[in-house]
Formats: sequence, structure tokens, C-alpha cells
Amino acid sequence: MMGDEKFPPGSYHVTVCANRVTAIENIPDDDELLGIEWALSEIKDTLKHSGRLDGTFGVADLDELSELIDYLAGQLGADAVAGWRERIAP
Repeated sequence: MMGDEKFPPGSYHVTVCANRVTAIENIPDDDELLGIEWALSEIKDTLKHSGRLDGTFGVADLDELSELIDYLAGQLGADAVAGWRERIAP
């Protein structure tokens, strides 16, 4: 998703490359997702093991998207999620 538009309701894939969020894409609701708990667990394990995060993580809705962005900001720093937080509709 490009530009400054707000994200619509739905499910999302969040792509992280070299410890930075590089893309957030709206995906079909019927797409199979592993969810926020899996994403957080995978992120913790990866950072603990290598210190570098690369991957795509699926979340079910805007609440999970917000939770994931907050978590990534806490783990990787505000610069890692710069510009994405403002696009998540309240």
C-alpha cells in the first residue's frame, strides 16, 4: 500500500526487511493467517537468535496490525516503523 491513505478494515501482511517495516498489504479475508500470537513469537525467536528480522507476518485485523506495529517499534525502534503508525485508522 503506497501513499498516505489510511488502511481500510481487513487482514494484512506486514513485510519487514533488515529490521524495518517496508510494506503493509491488505489481503483477502479468506487468506489463511497464522495470526498475531504466531507473529510475535516468531519475531521474538528470530531477534533473539540473529538480531535481524526479515519476513512477512499476517495479522487478522486493524487491532492486530496496530499491536504488531507497536511491538516492532518497541523491539526495533521508532525508525523501523516510521510512517506506518499514522496510517492505521483509529
